[in-house]
Amino acid sequence: MEPSDATSLEPSAAVPARPEPCLTLGPLAWLKLVYFCHLGDTEIGGFGIAAPNNFLYVEDFVTVRQEVTEVSVRFQDEAVADHFDSCLDRGISPVRSGRLWCHTHPGGSPCPALRTSKRLPAASGPATGR
Repeated sequence: MEPSDATSLEPSAAVPARPEPCLTLGPLAWLKLVYFCHLGDTEIGGFGIAAPNNFLYVEDFVTVRQEVTEVSVRFQDEAVADHFDSCLDRGISPVRSGRLWCHTHPGGSPCPALRTSKRLPAASGPATGR
């Protein structure tokens, strides 16, 4: 291997390239979701806060008051309204604060529920925010 090859930013053959576009969780959002995932035996949901220049990069995860079971999440309407008000007060638009719905799957299941995977494309709109 040439010395210049060791510092190359090109992905190696062993690491598959990311598909574009690709949803990416920042460290803070990831840590919060992992924490909530291991907190109990119920689902926990919330909103991903997208970066201003990349709506598929989740900077933060914010949860709201909700009713949960092992297989469902129901946000309280007033809590959702408070979330949007709080974000607007901080200059975060609904495009960044309300389009990414995230939730945990207790028991270590990484697969989305059938209902979730059918609902999301129609509900979320294009990733460009336009």
